[in-house]
Amino acid sequence: MVEVLTGWSIDSWRESFARTFTPLGAVFAVFEVCAGMENGKLLRKSRPPGVDAPLADWSGNWMPPPVDWDVRPRFNNASDDFIGELGHWKQNTAAQSLNAGTGLPFTRLPTDLVMKSELHPDGLSLVDPSTSVDVKNAEVYGYSGDAVQTIKHDANFIDPTIFTNDWGKLDLRDPDNVKFQNECCNDLVRNYNSNIAKEREQEIGLKRAQKLARKREGPIIPTPNPHTPRINIYLRPAVRSDIPQLQDIYNSYIQNSVRPTELHPITHSDMMIRWTESTGGKLPFIVAASKSAKINRGVDNAVEKIVGWASATDWVSAHSIERFTVELEIYVHQQHLHQGVGKCLMDKLIDSTDRGHIARKGYPFACAPELRHEYSAGGARNLMTLIIVVRGLSKPQNAKEDDVSRIKKWLEDEWNFEQQGHIPNIGAKFQR
Repeated sequence: MVEVLTGWSIDSWRESFARTFTPLGAVFAVFEVCAGMENGKLLRKSRPPGVDAPLADWSGNWMPPPVDWDVRPRFNNASDDFIGELGHWKQNTAAQSLNAGTGLPFTRLPTDLVMKSELHPDGLSLVDPSTSVDVKNAEVYGYSGDAVQTIKHDANFIDPTIFTNDWGKLDLRDPDNVKFQNECCNDLVRNYNSNIAKEREQEIGLKRAQKLARKREGPIIPTPNPHTPRINIYLRPAVRSDIPQLQDIYNSYIQNSVRPTELHPITHSDMMIRWTESTGGKLPFIVAASKSAKINRGVDNAVEKIVGWASATDWVSAHSIERFTVELEIYVHQQHLHQGVGKCLMDKLIDSTDRGHIARKGYPFACAPELRHEYSAGGARNLMTLIIVVRGLSKPQNAKEDDVSRIKKWLEDEWNFEQQGHIPNIGAKFQR
């Protein structure tokens, strides 16, 4: 069972808590603790440091711990007594460690050796004169292996002559030690600056050589993309303001060819329905806009010149068994045929519907970040089959009408399409 206490204040809690303790000292202790509470935090006064109570009695046994650790004075490691005791302990400990060592004290060296500064192992550092050289620090101070072995086997006395073998001397086997053995501070600074200057000269010489090599080789001319169109265009998703130009391009094909199925030109609302069905079904609808005539569409309702468009529509419906099959359509303005516009539209259209396609690029594509996934890497839908229907006249009268075989070869060789069927005499147009 969970109980919730309400309506209590700090003062009533103090009185209630104090009444539970009959000893007077307990009541005072409670009030002292409660007086230090503020905003739910317990505050304690900082007591001044005092002399630390001894931890052992006169017989060496441990003293019992204090009953109240809070009342016990805090330890003061900055007092004069503590610093003096610590210094005395350090002197005693150092003297004991030096006397107990197995090495030879420096005081036992001959005076003439001590006076020679080049023989001192530490140079200008402060070393205690009574410091011993033992097995642990012999190699640090520059002793040879023989001296170390002597220290190991003869800890009582060492012949001072062994200290003159290689005490503090440079290892002249190192070429840098030979080169700079007599180097002073001024020489060190001068040599350092000289090395820095040499490195800078080498870096400048390398840059000059690289620049001269680039001049000899000539400018690097990037290899042009073979798929770049021969007119200055860029691709982007179609927008509502493009509908009139899309309608005009489509109607020109209705009037002059058998590619579309319509017999009469479509209206603005018909073209709007086609654009809405594609974009609403997460399928691409792409236009190729001329860069040379590019106008800011936000000024005076001006529009760009569209030179072609491409779209993907459901073969039947997005809610049918054929929902993984779409039909691709491409229409290029009659004035810009055979200029690479259709190739760019086809590349981007397949890139937006086939996840295995590697885009050939060669053209800029502008798209809003939130729509980029619908126009790259296969688009926003998982599709399996792409269909292109090529309609042609069974009895063409000129070379312009006889283009079915050319389109078929282009689809098979360039884009890996395969012909799945041929249906003759399926329609009639132009009284044929």
